[in-house]
Amino acid sequence: KITAIIWLKNRILCTGQNVKYITEFADTETGIYRKIWKQQHTDGITCVVVKVPKTLVTVSANGELVLWYLESGQPYKMHQIINPITRLIFYIILIIRIKHKQLLQNIKMYYKSNQYELLDMKTDNFNKKQQFTKATALALLFLTSRPMTPNVGSLLVSMNSGQIQGWSYHPAGGLLGTFSAIHNDKDWCLSLSTDPDNSFLITGHFLGYIKVWLLTNYLNKSSSNVNIAKLKLEFCFLWKDNILGRAKRAVRNQKLPMLLSSFRGHTMSVNSIQFIPNARLIISGSVDRTVRLWTLGGQYISTFGTFKSWKTILPSIPAATYYEDYDIPPDIKKIGSSTTIKVLKGGTVGGKIKKMGEAKEFSELSDDEKKLLYGKKLDESVLKCDTYLY
Repeated sequence: KITAIIWLKNRILCTGQNVKYITEFADTETGIYRKIWKQQHTDGITCVVVKVPKTLVTVSANGELVLWYLESGQPYKMHQIINPITRLIFYIILIIRIKHKQLLQNIKMYYKSNQYELLDMKTDNFNKKQQFTKATALALLFLTSRPMTPNVGSLLVSMNSGQIQGWSYHPAGGLLGTFSAIHNDKDWCLSLSTDPDNSFLITGHFLGYIKVWLLTNYLNKSSSNVNIAKLKLEFCFLWKDNILGRAKRAVRNQKLPMLLSSFRGHTMSVNSIQFIPNARLIISGSVDRTVRLWTLGGQYISTFGTFKSWKTILPSIPAATYYEDYDIPPDIKKIGSSTTIKVLKGGTVGGKIKKMGEAKEFSELSDDEKKLLYGKKLDESVLKCDTYLY
């Protein structure tokens, strides 16, 4: 299974899920030549990202992250991705339940193939093995506008734990920070995208969610002021809610990066997501066989391939400035949360009153309408009864 194909000038790089190396095809005037790069991974390569013309990054299934010089094909740095969520609660509960001190000496914790296991080495009282999920990467993204320095996060790695790590791909750099990108423990990020200035991060999730993050001051040495009032004009997700949704509660204590929008756009995994900067549009592709178009704020425009007509997209004008009547996809309308409905409707959860005459439908019932159910006002004898006959 091919996991990545990278097209360069007169060169094609290819790798696969069960392949531990990179294959290079050189297209010259005399023919096509095949070259295999030096093997650095001990497991199949799952993710690849390139920053032309210098760097190539590969990640294997067992969490090995290798940085390569793109011109020469030589590795210059290797890291082992560590799962930020080390589930030590299991060990604490296990030790509390153990009554005999002698049994503690027979339990050994060891590391093997990036899997954590607990084994009982001698006694028969505890012969079960607890195996934890491998820490691996699902998506990679270069922040191309940021400099290559040890203290600036310019490479994002999406983990299967729902965390997104920020790395510096400088030879003297490493892991700089981690933040949680999910509000459901069964979710994770499958696709990443950004704008040319790396101000926004758009994430596509396993459960069909699409989120927008503000990356301006995250792992960046040069901080800038953020106009929250201006952001609220475009991202209705930031508007105050009487009851906080799960997405807001999940990032309540997370300062950076700032969550600007969160909504469910598909019924299944979002495995591809792209951003059009001039029109400020998001294109998402899902396993549910739909490709949809959204504004950066999260409002739904259309689904590709349907017969429903939609306005012509202006390539150099943000779509949110001339799109007003927002709709909700039929499949999302059935399963969408209050936060999703709020974002898709542009901040209005209830219906809009277009004419003053329609306001009568939302007014209180008149005295005559209140009598339609029973026909007359209840007597005192009925109101004071403790038992009612039906």
